Amino acid sequence: MAGGITTPVLVSEVSNAGGLGSFGFAYSSPEIIGRDLRLAQSLTQGPINANFFLFQETALPDSKTIQLAIESLREIAPDIDFVIPVSPFYPDLEMQLEPIWQLRPSVLSFHFGIPSDLIMQRARALDIAIGITATSPEEALQIERAGANFIIAQGIEAGGHRGIFTNEVTDARLTTFELLPQVVRRCTVPVVAAGGIMDGCDIQKAIDFGASAVQMGTAFLCCAESGASSEYKAALMAERPRPSVFT
Repeated sequence: MAGGITTPVLVSEVSNAGGLGSFGFAYSSPEIIGRDLRLAQSLTQGPINANFFLFQETALPDSKTIQLAIESLREIAPDIDFVIPVSPFYPDLEMQLEPIWQLRPSVLSFHFGIPSDLIMQRARALDIAIGITATSPEEALQIERAGANFIIAQGIEAGGHRGIFTNEVTDARLTTFELLPQVVRRCTVPVVAAGGIMDGCDIQKAIDFGASAVQMGTAFLCCAESGASSEYKAALMAERPRPSVFT
């Protein structure tokens, strides 16, 4: 979970409890990545995962479209001075990975695609396992062919960004338990189930469906160690349960 939710304390406590504590470093600077990873490593002897996004090149919309967007935003928040963004629109992955190569967490995972051969080779040379998100069986096969150590099978229920990256494949919006058995059946590497997994019953079901492990995010949002604001935690706890909504 990017955006400051995965604090060093949360990550280390998950690892201390026998899990794989994971950082969401998608938007973080190399300095923050190095600082947080060092602190977490000082708090646990367990494994740590660092997760990154593989951002796609994005063209800036034309000026008319931008102006319309700003005017719409001003209607909602008139007191905010909206600034037109300038390139680059996302962090430089090579720079983000520099502290990773220095500090060598046990696992490196990616969202929205498959990293370059150079990144894969460097991780292998440093004995860092690589996991990559798939939202379809076709993506999972590509990930396995690329040499990933494990596949994260992400269902439509996932609270985080949908990690689809194969534009040629129509998104079937498979649920976790529709996608999971298909990936397990077609691939030989371990598969981690992700999306809507909140408790022990969900974990057991995923294992019964062939998962080697599960990935959980939302379940940890309201933990004391989470970096979510107190207001956000209170809003989550006050919300009534309802079906997942894809936005």
